[in-house]
Amino acid sequence: MSGPDGAATLRAQVLGRLGVAEPRTVLVAPLDPGDDAAAVAAELAESLAATARAVVLVQLPGSGGGMSRRYDVTSGRGLAEALRESNGPTAAPEASGIKGLTVVVEGDGGADAEDLAASATATEYLTSIRDAGSWVVALCGPATGSAVALTVGPECDGVVLVATHGETDRVRAARVVAQLTGARTRVLGLVMGPVDGGADAF
Repeated sequence: MSGPDGAATLRAQVLGRLGVAEPRTVLVAPLDPGDDAAAVAAELAESLAATARAVVLVQLPGSGGGMSRRYDVTSGRGLAEALRESNGPTAAPEASGIKGLTVVVEGDGGADAEDLAASATATEYLTSIRDAGSWVVALCGPATGSAVALTVGPECDGVVLVATHGETDRVRAARVVAQLTGARTRVLGLVMGPVDGGADAF
């Protein structure tokens, strides 16, 4: 996916699969650590916000997407700290500088980042944002070798996988899709990037 045209194409494809009437939760997951799912998640969220939708971009612990730098969010407290609270997460989305888009950064995940991201509390947090009337684009860590996508994915309305053009093992990618589907996750598609001119193979 590359630039606004690619983001608009991805947005149209996601809306075509999920519908436009109600807010939805979309999980974006890289197949491998080197796949740039952070850029895909951010561009999808920005593109949805550009259509006058309220959107919250959530960076789950362990995703390593660098959203605080992209949106100049300087808060020292993120979702990881909120998920550790015994009375439930209270991480407030922060302004991104883009109309309609707010951001929740991952915070200090530490050694338990994956456990925090895969927790029932994390999925409840995502659901609460959607139920309050906002679209949610959530970024998680790699779908390969991690339980997060398998745990969080079924609680979302759909999952977008991100791979690297020319470097992804198709057999392994198909295996990951089968695992997610077997866990009752709706896989919306696979974005291959970087590709000039837009999202490829969605």
